[in-house]
Amino acid sequence: MEEVQLSKEEIRVASLFAKGLSYKEVANVTSKSENTLNKQVQSIYNKTLIKRSLTSLMLWFNNSIYKELNLN
Repeated sequence: MEEVQLSKEEIRVASLFAKGLSYKEVANVTSKSENTLNKQVQSIYNKTLIKRSLTSLMLWFNNSIYKELNLN
């Protein structure tokens, strides 16, 4: 499997979604607007080739090397 290069903030956002937080909750935790967060999530989808689904993102993150990082 090819290694995916996510930024530190992208990893943080993915980890929060993987924990089951909603868009609004992640926006509050990261102090980002939902619009900015949406753009960041789109970047994560593009880099990971995930098909625009938070459920898919959660599954990918929970099975990735990034799960080991603690960025909260």
